[in-house]
Amino acid sequence: MATSNEDRAAVLDKIDEDFLTCSICQERITNPKILDCLHSFCARCLKDYAAKNPIFKANPSCPVCRMSFRLPESGVDGLKNNFFVSEICKVFESYRKTRGESKVNCFSCESEGTSLTLSYCLQCSEFLCRECSNHHTKMKSTKEHQVLSGDDLLSKRNWVESRSKSTSLCRKHKTELLKLFCSTCKVPVCILCSLQEHTGHKNIDIDNAAKTTKDAILSQISVAEERISQCQYSLNRAEQTGQELESCRVKAKKDIDERAKNLIHLLTEQIELHAENLKREVDERAAVKRIVIDKYKKEMEEQIDRASSTCDYSGKVLSYGNNTEVLLMEKQVCGKLNSVTKESISKLPTTGKMKLENYNMVPVIKYADIGRVVWTMSGPLLAAEMTEGDRVERGSDWIWQNQDGGAGCKGTVLSKPNKGHWVKVKWDKGGENIYRMGASGHYDLERADDRDKRLNLDQVSKTSSSWLNWIGL
Repeated sequence: MATSNEDRAAVLDKIDEDFLTCSICQERITNPKILDCLHSFCARCLKDYAAKNPIFKANPSCPVCRMSFRLPESGVDGLKNNFFVSEICKVFESYRKTRGESKVNCFSCESEGTSLTLSYCLQCSEFLCRECSNHHTKMKSTKEHQVLSGDDLLSKRNWVESRSKSTSLCRKHKTELLKLFCSTCKVPVCILCSLQEHTGHKNIDIDNAAKTTKDAILSQISVAEERISQCQYSLNRAEQTGQELESCRVKAKKDIDERAKNLIHLLTEQIELHAENLKREVDERAAVKRIVIDKYKKEMEEQIDRASSTCDYSGKVLSYGNNTEVLLMEKQVCGKLNSVTKESISKLPTTGKMKLENYNMVPVIKYADIGRVVWTMSGPLLAAEMTEGDRVERGSDWIWQNQDGGAGCKGTVLSKPNKGHWVKVKWDKGGENIYRMGASGHYDLERADDRDKRLNLDQVSKTSSSWLNWIGL
């Protein structure tokens, strides 16, 4: 978020090519219409877009982020005008005129001069010659206007900083500045407005009102940015989980190939057939897991895009908008910021690890069975998901000899891991004890696959899906 003078100057270099560019026509935005997602487009471009996309009328959505919005009965013309962007466009065009020695006419006397010899009134959005500028700053109706001249006109920083501190003119009383804010009606007003239709209302100084609104928006931006960090963390975890899934998939297929090669002299055709079946099942199951991960990643990316877009736009409102514009945009900006900060972050789906389970040689020789793929969980992932009733067996950090009854024996978890990261297990062959599931960085247990059913070759064609057991699906 750009808030310092240096940041504002740097961002102004890019305003013309992004902030003031219509994403549809890729040209300078004209008659901008703002949607609920804070994206703006040329009114003409939105009409053309609607005409070319029949589904737009039935279910209108933003051409950029696809967020749905309600289209007024009057169509695109009924959408809110983005006066903030319109004014920024005017300022940018005026700044462009100050570059070089281009000829510019005085708004008042129409005399011609260079941009270097003229002044510019921020309230009137017009250039003035030196003489007219002097009169302009002395006239009762315009003496409070802010006028830039000389080096100020050549400095982007001064353009941005001066405009952000400027006060707009009342649309009803054309010569009056909007110095007050009606808290009752939630609109900026001039002195005359406060004495007429806003008399008796709670009218406060516009600078104080703007400060309160800016602080509120900054606070919501901070919360939204924290949400972005959370989403990014979840996205990174999803990326890491996806990489681990691919590594497991590759390793499982490699194990299958190696075991099939070792046994190929016994039952060549049967083993190769089984190996291919296993690899196909690995790919199919990995694909299912991948769909879940990709869906989760997409959800996090969409949340990040929505929150980033909202924060970016809100930051620009604070950076380039004057007090009037900030106050006018408060409801829409704060509403959107509040919306993105309330979006829930879904829990990252657990996947565990895939491995090829060993079998003894008898069923291998008898049924050409080189093993089966099981989905196991271990380490921090298992500890986080472990609950009463889970089936476990000894893991890679096991140091407790045969308390479990021996390698391959299984037990049942009696309670969730305690605060010290120990968990109580009752073993099928008798006895119970507590074991490390994170204590001192060690994990004694892995999730076990209890289904020991073996299939012969005659059953493969009928029940091929039961060859693989994926715990957690």
